[in-house]
Amino acid sequence: MVRSVLAGAALALYLVVVAVIVLEPSNALPSTSIVRILDALRARGVPDGLATFGSVEVVTNVLLFVPVSFLGLAAVPRLRWWGWVAAAAALSVMIELVQGAFLPARTPSVSDVAANLTGAVVGVLALGLLSRAARRLRRG
Repeated sequence: MVRSVLAGAALALYLVVVAVIVLEPSNALPSTSIVRILDALRARGVPDGLATFGSVEVVTNVLLFVPVSFLGLAAVPRLRWWGWVAAAAALSVMIELVQGAFLPARTPSVSDVAANLTGAVVGVLALGLLSRAARRLRRG
């Protein structure tokens, strides 16, 4: 019960953060973040061929949606894993539609939806692995 409430509160807070990031009228915040990540990767010796704007953008889109399904499934386990993946996909499509319709400086993308969907699946898998590991530890 407490875990569900905490996960639900964390999910609500996280969704506010996501809204701020993805509904920013300009793409300055996301672009600046990606440039900072690129600089950090290059400073650590990651080759320019691997640390590209496009590759970091895809990875950040994947990572952006991992907590959505992870926290969602922890908060409301009655909604099966595929329900949370579907909810994340719907949220991603809605974000891209809003960006396309109301935010001319932002570029909606099907690849963003695919990356977000991948992140949602990763979140479900991560929670499943953590839950399984916790059960094994409790058994001894």
